[in-house]
Amino acid sequence: MNLPLRLVLALILPVIVDAFKKPIIRLDDARFLDYRPPGPGDVRTSCPGLNTLANHGFLPRNGRGITLTSLMVAAFEGLGVSPETTGLITMAGLLDSRNPLDHVFSLADVHMSNWGIEHDGSLSRKDRAEDPDVTRFDPDTWEVTYNELRKIPLINALDFGRARSVRVRNQRRMNPSFNYNSRVASTSAAEIAKVMLTLGNMNGWVKLEYLQPFFEEERFPYHLGWRPHWFSADIGSVLGTAAFVLSADPASLSRTSDGIVSLPSDILSRIAPKNISMTRELIEIIRGAGFDHPGPFDEINRITSGRSLVLY
Repeated sequence: MNLPLRLVLALILPVIVDAFKKPIIRLDDARFLDYRPPGPGDVRTSCPGLNTLANHGFLPRNGRGITLTSLMVAAFEGLGVSPETTGLITMAGLLDSRNPLDHVFSLADVHMSNWGIEHDGSLSRKDRAEDPDVTRFDPDTWEVTYNELRKIPLINALDFGRARSVRVRNQRRMNPSFNYNSRVASTSAAEIAKVMLTLGNMNGWVKLEYLQPFFEEERFPYHLGWRPHWFSADIGSVLGTAAFVLSADPASLSRTSDGIVSLPSDILSRIAPKNISMTRELIEIIRGAGFDHPGPFDEINRITSGRSLVLY
């Protein structure tokens, strides 16, 4: 039976359109090699990962006009980050700053204190008390981190944790107002975990040479052979890796000014929305962004059911 062309198009066009809506990682995406540092009027934040996404055009190059949805898609297509991870952390920032989940923001907003994401003791920035411009890469600060990391060419979570410990102890000496609280400990450990899981290989090792352009230039190490992995840095892996980071030096990293942070559940409670039931809205946002892989939804279900204590 020959169907009329109009009917055939009516049947297949929705499928084609839906396919184009789905976020996808293209290893030959021209943006990976199209690196452009920020120009006059462009804004950036204190996070090398977000700045790298903007420098390569996965986020708007001017650093403006960003939404929760566009950030999830950019982090996935550029770094392979599973959307529930980006969603949970960004959702917490939006809610803490009393913004709606469909709020349009800039990279300059992300490091504002009311978002609760920016923190002292950065691996590559001075504390706000030392330099109010926390978007600025600081070679001296990075040197403290790098001198510890450079001891081995292939770095795991414990190696990164030891480097983080050196930074924390150094900053306690340098900045009398340095406040290493449970949120700082959790956020910084999760940040390291995301770097490890996105720049590293499937066995949990990251090359030192990949970290240099990422932190120093805020540039993908694509030219050095790095490639993103699909759905890397899912929230379960981030929490587990972050706990390993803290275990490198519990006295310096897990012991904070307002309690002990050591378990994945401790970390989750500090980086995710306080009202975990908000994840129901996140599920719909992830679906609306075009993601249909079961992984992100399974991860959210584990968190909301409390099984993260067992599985991570």
